[in-house]
Amino acid sequence: MNRESRRVERHSRLLWSVSRTEAAFEQFTRVEVRSHHRAPDEVVLQGAQPGRAIVLARSHDRDEVLELARAASRVLGGGLQVDGGHTRSVDERLSAAPLRETQPSPPMGSHIRVARESGVLTVTLPARGWRPLYVAQAGIATLVGVAGPILFGWAWARSQGWTSANVLKPAVGCLVLFVCGSYLLWRVMREATSGWLIKASSRGLEVSRHGRWASGRLTRIAASKVWDIDLRVGTRNNLWGERVVVDYEGGDVAVGTGLPRESLEWTEAMLRRALATRPDSHRPVDASARHG
Repeated sequence: MNRESRRVERHSRLLWSVSRTEAAFEQFTRVEVRSHHRAPDEVVLQGAQPGRAIVLARSHDRDEVLELARAASRVLGGGLQVDGGHTRSVDERLSAAPLRETQPSPPMGSHIRVARESGVLTVTLPARGWRPLYVAQAGIATLVGVAGPILFGWAWARSQGWTSANVLKPAVGCLVLFVCGSYLLWRVMREATSGWLIKASSRGLEVSRHGRWASGRLTRIAASKVWDIDLRVGTRNNLWGERVVVDYEGGDVAVGTGLPRESLEWTEAMLRRALATRPDSHRPVDASARHG
């Protein structure tokens, strides 16, 4: 990308030949970051027309991809979109209106709990519940952990027979199937029944899961390290569906995966506004709001 000529040059190599194409900045409207489940992430210049796009780079290094995308967006003078999220300029990624003195109210029927006290906004997002995908995964895990050892033991008995000399191998095989099935079932139960607890203020964010099977791991992110809070969709980190993503220096964390879009939009807006609210604008609010 040449800032002076405001043109993009692309060089492609095929065997011994090298082709060169050029395009003016004006043909492109934004820079996109596209994440893939297994393939490298891409930085793409997207034109006004769907078929007009140029892939600038591919990499498995997430930080490198985001840094290149920010630089390309500044040079292009257009917006930046990450994983289908909102298109914003780099300098406006965290711009938001501060929270007012009144208690923010979540969408009706969302089952979101919210409280605000001493400058800290606490948002509790519900679990996704037993959706058809989780029911199917739990069924597969049960088959592996229960039906698997039974079928394996039956097949071994028919082919080899159960004797004291050969009992160790089938016993180990049945145990491995049982452990694998139990672990898969535990993971499905954890995802289906665990919600999210987020505490946001001008100092930063604290994110953890809550629920009977939740891991309890706490992620603390200083406000100075937060780069973006955005509503996105994609398959990054094996997470399918829409979710709110916090991009920060050294990583990212997703909350609310699979919740209704209205709940995610509200959560994204409140977290952005909580970060933008200066400490001297806070007043204690003891009331707690709950809708659902």
